[in-house]
Amino acid sequence: MPRFSIRALLIIAAAVIAAVPTLVVVFGAGLYIRDYLHNDVLLRGQLSAERLALLYEGYVDKHTQALGTLADNLAATGIGDLANDQSMLTRVKAHYSGFASSVILVDLSGRVIAAAASEAENIDGLNLGDREWFKTTVSSGKLFVDKVAIRSRVTGRLVVPLAAPIINAEGNVIGVVSGGLDLAEIGRLADRPIGTNGAGHAGVATGEGLLLAFPRHELVDAGRIVTDQGFWPLTRQTQAGTIPEFVGLEGQTLIGGFATVPSTGWKVWTVEPTSSTDDVLYRAYQRASLIGALGAGGGLVLAFFGAGFLARPIERLRATARAITGGDLNQIANQDGPREVSELGHAINAMSQSLRERISNEQETQRELRQAVSDYSEVARRIIGGDFSARAPVSDHPELSLLADCLNDLTQSMARLVTEVREATTNVSNASADILIATSQQVSATAEEAVAVRQTASSVIEVKQTSTLAMQKASAVAQAAQRASEVAESGRSTVEAAIAGSQEARQRMEMVAQRILGFIEQAEAIAEINTTVGDLAEQSNLLAVNASIEAAKAGEFGRGFAVVATEIKALSDQSKQATVQVRRILADIQKASQAAMLAAEQGVKAAEVGSVRASESGNTIRVLTDSIGEAARAGQQIAAASQEQNAGMDQIAAAMRNIEQSTSQTVAATRQVERSARDLNDLAGRLAGLVSFVSSDTPPQ
Repeated sequence: MPRFSIRALLIIAAAVIAAVPTLVVVFGAGLYIRDYLHNDVLLRGQLSAERLALLYEGYVDKHTQALGTLADNLAATGIGDLANDQSMLTRVKAHYSGFASSVILVDLSGRVIAAAASEAENIDGLNLGDREWFKTTVSSGKLFVDKVAIRSRVTGRLVVPLAAPIINAEGNVIGVVSGGLDLAEIGRLADRPIGTNGAGHAGVATGEGLLLAFPRHELVDAGRIVTDQGFWPLTRQTQAGTIPEFVGLEGQTLIGGFATVPSTGWKVWTVEPTSSTDDVLYRAYQRASLIGALGAGGGLVLAFFGAGFLARPIERLRATARAITGGDLNQIANQDGPREVSELGHAINAMSQSLRERISNEQETQRELRQAVSDYSEVARRIIGGDFSARAPVSDHPELSLLADCLNDLTQSMARLVTEVREATTNVSNASADILIATSQQVSATAEEAVAVRQTASSVIEVKQTSTLAMQKASAVAQAAQRASEVAESGRSTVEAAIAGSQEARQRMEMVAQRILGFIEQAEAIAEINTTVGDLAEQSNLLAVNASIEAAKAGEFGRGFAVVATEIKALSDQSKQATVQVRRILADIQKASQAAMLAAEQGVKAAEVGSVRASESGNTIRVLTDSIGEAARAGQQIAAASQEQNAGMDQIAAAMRNIEQSTSQTVAATRQVERSARDLNDLAGRLAGLVSFVSSDTPPQ
């Protein structure tokens, strides 16, 4: 990074101090002026729009009042006199040029009865009763200003219908006078240049957005709707106000203000391009920049001379400091100039004096250090040679005195250490000899133990093989017992099913016996009924015989009764025969039922005997199944115990292998200890030889 002189830094600082406020003032003034101009344009735009709105309001009101005065005059003179009515209408139209094409008089039926216009021949007698302005004026009895603009059939320009009611002395509406207000005057007012340098313009539209006046007349003629303009929503919210930036019909960015014509609801706006204030803002920037440049230039001139006044004494002090740095400590700094510079010169002189004193002290200290180093080096050489009786001389210098004391203490400590090492060496030598003897004996014992462990491991392997074979046999026995248990369980299930079948058969035989018994009882009941039927047949036969006798007695009159008696007799004979057959059939049924009953009783007894025997077989098989199950469980327990025993033998074998490995490692470690003890004994001998010549009193020879 480049280094600048204090003169240059002072000039740069002065330039910055002068330039920064100037730039701040220039830009601040520019921003303030821009905001001021922006607000001024907005305010002037609103005021211009309000002024135009008042002009338009006056223009409309003047013509509306003219129609009102005409209506009052017609009410006073009465309508119906065509010459008088025509004369009044003509005078009003001639005096007020704002009426576009005609001023007409309409009666209550809506028929035009008089008109002052070039198109009078065309509208005379025309019925206008359906027009909104006519109906509203007649119903309200007040002056009417239409808020909707229409195009004149004669001029083709936009007009606003105006109307006034003609009210007689009784207060009744007897007619209406109307005129179309020409908007050309409104257009002329809007065409005048406004705003900064005449760059702005005005516009007028109905409340629905239909353009009434604008500098570009073709847009008015085309019936342009301006509700799509950016400012239009603002006009729906309030009667007057400012318009922020928006893009106008001509593609320019515009700002301004708007107002509302009270009677018609028209929206009037006056705007100008945002660029119209650029020239004013540019000139303001120029003036502010010129003033700032003059101020900055004056500041630079003053900074140049002030920097020279401040920099010269500092440059002289810099030369003095460089001479002192070069080794000339006799230089005296100049103390002239401002107070800070004078104090700096005084500080440089004090620093020079302090440096001279320190250099002198350092030289004396160096001489003492060289002498002390020489003495201490001699003591160190004697200590290295083994003479621990050497002592360092004590100096007057505190640090050197401390170093001498430390060196002497170190010598004494080393002498004591040598004595202790000599004693320890003797003890270590004796102990290592004992350790060597003990380890030799332990090596022999450990080797014998390793041989015994190997033999034990071989025996364990043989036992493990036997245990494995026993485990396999036990597993086979357990599997066979398990299969026998499953077969016994299946047999027990079969016997239980047979017992259940026998019991079910016995129950069915008992049910059959009960049904046969019930059948026999029913057959006996049928036999009794058959006996009764036989008795009835016998009685019927007797009755038929008696009836035949009585019919014979009756002669001709009893012939029909005799026929009936004959039929009854025949029926009774048939009934007798049927009862005999039924009795015979019932006898056969009773015999068969009794035989079936005996067979059922024998079947029940046989089923009971079979059920008892099946139960006994089931109990026997159940006991056998339980015994086989216990045998299977015992076999499984034996197999499990064999597996556990085999697992235990595996563990024992693994443990014996570990013991064998540990024993081998112990033998190796013991032999290593024996070698270490032998090495330690040799090392103790060498150490004793090393310390034998060291003396704390005299150096070695």
